[in-house]
This record gives sequence, structure tokens and C-alpha cells, in this order.
Amino acid sequence: MFRITGPADQVLERARRELEPMVAVEEVLRVPPVRLHTIDGFRTEVFPFTTDVPLLDRWGTPLLFGPGSFLTAHTDDEHVAIADLAAAVDGYMRIATACLASRT
Repeated sequence: MFRITGPADQVLERARRELEPMVAVEEVLRVPPVRLHTIDGFRTEVFPFTTDVPLLDRWGTPLLFGPGSFLTAHTDDEHVAIADLAAAVDGYMRIATACLASRT
């Protein structure tokens, strides 16, 4: 599995050139890069991981925020520290306030 932040065709072509016929190279899923909504005052970062958040756009441009680490998300060791959960409550309140203010 490759998680990349650049052109997928180049990676796929090189994997096929270098690895076939020793192993079969199969493209199972390609998710294009997405740009999510941002809120002033929140740090933003680029992550080489996939999210289904862009598919949840019926109410506008989606944003992605939450406590915990993306490194343990959806794993057997997934957990959230109580302090991170408490801090996230403040973050959700700030996000809701900013989104409601931008509607006017």
C-alpha cells in the first residue's frame, strides 16, 4: 500500500516497472487530494492519509477536526486522552461559532 502526496501515475508506473512480474501490482483505490475548509485561529496541516470527510459535503465545504492522533485512529490502539477530549470541546465551540458567524 502506498499513501502518497504526489502524482499517483508515477508511483504506479515505477512499481510495475520494478516489481512485476515478481509480484502483481494492482491499483485498488485512488482518492484525489482534497482541500478542506479552514477556520482562522486553527493550525492546519497536510496529511498523506485518506478521509471520507470530503464525501460529507451536503451542507457546504467540509472541515476536519478532532481529538487524538491520526497515527492511532482506527487501529487496535485507538484512544483519546481526557485532556485532549476536554480541549476539543472548546475547539468545537469555536468552530460552531465561526461557522455560524460566516453565514451572515
